[in-house]
Amino acid sequence: MVILLWKIPDCPGGGLYMNMLFFGIGLIAFGVVYICMGKAYARFHGWVYRSDDPKGYWGEVALYFVLGAGLVAYSLFGNLFSR
Repeated sequence: MVILLWKIPDCPGGGLYMNMLFFGIGLIAFGVVYICMGKAYARFHGWVYRSDDPKGYWGEVALYFVLGAGLVAYSLFGNLFSR
């Protein structure tokens, strides 16, 4: 994934917020792709298949969605509380 260093005007740490936004959108996109593929990449364990280990598979997919949504929310609303 390419790290983009864009600046948001009048925002402390503007490049950080944009990077977190794009990384969060990327994590959500990975979650959607993994649902369509039927397998998810588990860190340090390789691929987890939906038919072999449904609990582990859905846990990994949920982790991608939750982390992505958290990063998107923090990047959009985190600068409201920084001043």
